[in-house]
Amino acid sequence: MSESSELGTIETGGLKTRDSNLYRIDRLHYWLTLEGSSFLLVLAGGFVPIGIVLVCLICAAGAFLPYMVKVLYQEKRHGWIVGLAVLSGIEACLLLLPIKEMLFRTVVLMYLPLLMFYGYCWALRFAVGQWLLELREETGIRTRKS
Repeated sequence: MSESSELGTIETGGLKTRDSNLYRIDRLHYWLTLEGSSFLLVLAGGFVPIGIVLVCLICAAGAFLPYMVKVLYQEKRHGWIVGLAVLSGIEACLLLLPIKEMLFRTVVLMYLPLLMFYGYCWALRFAVGQWLLELREETGIRTRKS
């Protein structure tokens, strides 16, 4: 028999686990922390061709973005979704600028959008960590020792 709380529960393999909101936020925090580790790829740029590093960073961002938006939507964190949309709009406006100098164009078209996205993820990671603490306090679950 399964008890359900106000937030609902998830059952995996017959074992009752954390509340679904807590689980979603915990997973998002995990992936944001892992996404932040992508910075190590930038450091690897000295040993690996920069093109490969950029492709890896772009693929990681593209693969993570739908999951991040899904969790933010499920958690009703619409302000963060609007912030991401504004950030994307700024990036789209930058693409419309007529830039003739190749080096500056490369920076604006490739590096700046990645920097903005990873900066957004970095800020979101701290906010999600705070949401996680608040939710754990509400549900009475002790925080993990890190």
